[in-house]
Amino acid sequence: MNDFLFKKDFKFEVKDKKITLHVEKPMLQFVELFKDKFKDIFGLELGVKEIEEKSDKKEAEKKTEEKEEKSEGKVEEKKDNSVKQ
Repeated sequence: MNDFLFKKDFKFEVKDKKITLHVEKPMLQFVELFKDKFKDIFGLELGVKEIEEKSDKKEAEKKTEEKEEKSEGKVEEKKDNSVKQ
């Protein structure tokens, strides 16, 4: 169900008549839009709990940013060298 609706597989808990999805911050408001539909379709209240993004993803983003900054610096150096000649 999560994969179909949100194109992601979230961890979830079901207690009594409530399902709690554990989602990353960017998806929080989007998932909350489906509260009424979850009640209509599954007969369950929808709760949403924010989790931190995976550290691997954050590290990958940092590495990408660092690479971009380095490549920008190299481009500027090349421009400076070509201007001096």
